[in-house]
Amino acid sequence: MTEPWVVTYRIEHAQGFILFEAYRGEEGECRRIADQSASPSWHEGRKVTGFKVIIGTAKSWDNFLSENE
Repeated sequence: MTEPWVVTYRIEHAQGFILFEAYRGEEGECRRIADQSASPSWHEGRKVTGFKVIIGTAKSWDNFLSENE
């Protein structure tokens, strides 16, 4: 089995930003999702000022989370 990958979104608004895992699965599917992702205008009642799609291995995302807890 191949190593899982993760699609993460960084959504910025006037009060700061949030990072969240949107999908975890095969690399090809993560790349497809990343290519199809579009910036929302609003998120959780806040106007979106910036949007970034980040993809990479699940291990790198999990390491990032553990280092920034």
